[in-house]
Amino acid sequence: MNARLLFTVAAIFNAVVGLSMLVAYDLLAPWLGLPPRPTVWIHIIALIVLVFGYAYWRIAMDAVRFREYVVLGIVGKLAFVVAIYGHFLAGDATGALATLVTADLVFAALFAAYLARTPADGRR
Repeated sequence: MNARLLFTVAAIFNAVVGLSMLVAYDLLAPWLGLPPRPTVWIHIIALIVLVFGYAYWRIAMDAVRFREYVVLGIVGKLAFVVAIYGHFLAGDATGALATLVTADLVFAALFAAYLARTPADGRR
């Protein structure tokens, strides 16, 4: 998968998740096992997801110039995975939430594969 496609899909995924948390929270909260009303932390997380989505968009537009954002993306995605899987294993996060964050695990792996196969100068 080329960088433009990979990081465009990642940007869209983050935009959908972040915006959904902001504008459709009432529909998502019961399914994801979140509090019935959004807290400040929910809003902060949604905004962070959107910021990362913007970074993925920048990578999609110029993967060489914004290459360092890829490492940040891997770290961010894995941080969400560890936190949510940990809470799932502890019994206080739903399977739906754990399933959703599995997409982040897949993206982290794809981002790492991209870095491994693409030199910093963008040549193949």
